[in-house]
Amino acid sequence: MIREDLHYAIKAGRPLLIDPIKVKSFLANAEIILSNPDLAYFLSQRVAKDGYKPKRAVKKADLPFYVDSPTDDSTDDTANPLSKDCTPYVQDGTGIIPICGVIGKGLSPLESMLGCADIDIISKALDDWKDRDDVYEVVARIDSGGGATTGLEELAKKYREYPKPTISFTDSDCGSAAFWFGSQAKRFVCTPSASIGACGVYITMNDDSKKFEQQGRKVVVIKSGKYKAAGVEGTSLTDDQQAQLQEEVNELHRRFIRDVLSVRSFVSMDDLQGQSFYGDIAAARGLATGVVDSFEALLTDIKNTRRLAHTNTLHSLYQPPTSANIQYNPQG
Repeated sequence: MIREDLHYAIKAGRPLLIDPIKVKSFLANAEIILSNPDLAYFLSQRVAKDGYKPKRAVKKADLPFYVDSPTDDSTDDTANPLSKDCTPYVQDGTGIIPICGVIGKGLSPLESMLGCADIDIISKALDDWKDRDDVYEVVARIDSGGGATTGLEELAKKYREYPKPTISFTDSDCGSAAFWFGSQAKRFVCTPSASIGACGVYITMNDDSKKFEQQGRKVVVIKSGKYKAAGVEGTSLTDDQQAQLQEEVNELHRRFIRDVLSVRSFVSMDDLQGQSFYGDIAAARGLATGVVDSFEALLTDIKNTRRLAHTNTLHSLYQPPTSANIQYNPQG
């Protein structure tokens, strides 16, 4: 049975570090898959494995928020329209970690199909490459508006303290949870039109108590603990519950700001209040360290830097000995 942990965590009113529009897109696609078993099986690519045949072909029009896969050259409408390849890989000595979609930890197959980024996969790639001699630096290629908070602080610390050169890059969106992680790199570059920042946390809950009352419905909650059952459908938050949730949001924001400033100490607190900036403006304000035209330009720059370091360092190490350093030994 497929588990939808991130999907339900988002719906349950947990603290989020993500653009609300991204949440809406994720939930819309999740709902349509959950309500259509044929579509779920199709997208999970179990057709060949289990011999399961959907009753009808799945079209792009079935999905309210269509996402093209950058690695899919197929023009077939029945190709997997939601999945993005977020598998870490090594290219020319550079470890590249694609971080795309909503960020979560321990994702289910469904959430992976929806193009989410799994904190556990990112963490494992960092661990695997730490002692590999053929991986010289790590680049996080980010296209994410953020996600959930579980495991994020620990991942950001691992990235910040990583023993090899780390570079974050975005030519699209690096906001909220994605920025918390991305900002911890030793170098953070972006394209001029990218969106960076959104340093903030929020919780949303619907108060449907009046609606239930108009429908003649009443929700009875039997509980222990004054903070328990906050946000149950058809009820209103008590003052204590709302204050506790606000305290949780404030604490997460404080930790977020702390980690950003630990690496980007020249960033103004005024720029860490939930707003986003174009890439070139973000760099000017210290949220990023530089601007490039494309990911390919960054890879070229990495190769040139590595070549320069290789030339200068090895040249000094392999200098021929001077006569002053040669001692004559008559014994041979």
